[in-house]
Amino acid sequence: MNTTNKSFDTTRLRNCIDTLRLSANMLRNSEIGSDLYIVSRYATIKGFELVLGRALSLMRIYVKKKVETDLYVNGITCDGILRRTTSSGFLTHEENERWCLYYKNTDITICLDYCLVDEENALKQVDGLLCDATVFAEKIDALNVAP
Repeated sequence: MNTTNKSFDTTRLRNCIDTLRLSANMLRNSEIGSDLYIVSRYATIKGFELVLGRALSLMRIYVKKKVETDLYVNGITCDGILRRTTSSGFLTHEENERWCLYYKNTDITICLDYCLVDEENALKQVDGLLCDATVFAEKIDALNVAP
């Protein structure tokens, strides 16, 4: 769903999800130590960072528009954004726990900052992040069509 003119734009998030899925599949199908393996490994790690960062950015926008309207939202950490997104009912507690695990594998102090990923844990969590990010994008898209 292209939401370019909508309140919440998931285009970049969906592009990052597609790219992460592609690089993860290339990584799984390449020979360990080969050039393709090395390139797809780094692409997968970077894709993890991008999906996580874009999703957290959209969560920040959601909190600012739907939960809290004051400007203080810009100073809230990602943990705070995840808590507020969950307390508003947008994320379930189970989803929140998984997003917190993805986030804990990074060195993000506030959303939109450059991510430094714990590579091994990130690679183990790629499939879960892909699933959760896709569900999250669908929830955001549903906001764009809600009355």
